[in-house]
Amino acid sequence: MSVLKIDLRDLRSGSFRVEGNIGASQLGLSRATGFFFTGPLVLRVRISTTNRLTYYVSGWVSFEISGECARCLKELSHEDRIRISGVFAFPEAVAKLDLTEKEVEQEGIFPLEAGQKIIDLTDLVRESVVLEYPRFLKCTEQCKGLCPVCGCDLNEKVCNCRQNAIDPRWAKLAELKRKG
Repeated sequence: MSVLKIDLRDLRSGSFRVEGNIGASQLGLSRATGFFFTGPLVLRVRISTTNRLTYYVSGWVSFEISGECARCLKELSHEDRIRISGVFAFPEAVAKLDLTEKEVEQEGIFPLEAGQKIIDLTDLVRESVVLEYPRFLKCTEQCKGLCPVCGCDLNEKVCNCRQNAIDPRWAKLAELKRKG
């Protein structure tokens, strides 16, 4: 059975630890969809219950991604570890909470069907990864990027292009300043 599919019968003691690797394709994430994982994602979570109607999931997902620095375009890899947590509940538990379907969704509760024997963590893990995936990679916070005129790496050398270049949107204003 996949590390993402948890058999509720394994929760006899009230809690269960899950650890394992997940392929990005298991989550529907790939390079084609803008996710650049260099290997499997590592899942470490604990699932616990007190009443067998509600299951609490908390833990971590670790992954490594590769890409280009958004400023200087150098290749880099980046490791990340994100926290995940969620609640899975049977209809009786949701009814006790007296929540509408919209409120259940807003609260991040994953509804289970009556008699369901397996919890599927796929949606919880996918949502967590997508929401925390870095939008832009940077080699360092101090990265100066590339010169927009000549394209040199401003981390390695200083060019005079930026000081001499006049933004065409401000050219008329600069011209008036020179005349005045």
